[in-house]
Amino acid sequence: MLVIVANHLPDAIRGLLKVWCLEPKPNVFVTDINQRTEERIIKFLQPYFYDKTGLVIINSDKTALQGFIITQMATPDKKRVFMSGLQFIEEKAARGSP
Repeated sequence: MLVIVANHLPDAIRGLLKVWCLEPKPNVFVTDINQRTEERIIKFLQPYFYDKTGLVIINSDKTALQGFIITQMATPDKKRVFMSGLQFIEEKAARGSP
């Protein structure tokens, strides 16, 4: 399983991703393809990301403790944190919260 969440993607790139993926929401792409094709898609996307464009890729990985790997490209809005072999996304506490 491969999930791609991207911000500010050019329409041409979105169109190409729709060849392999479903787009249930704008700039969210989901597919279940083989690992080799996943790697080719990720490599294809890399040149299109810069500071304004964020990209989060979540793909299956049987060797990972949680069964998936999160990869972030460009400047992510939220920071990925590792604890005891698990991946977490850091959230800022609301004001007044302990």
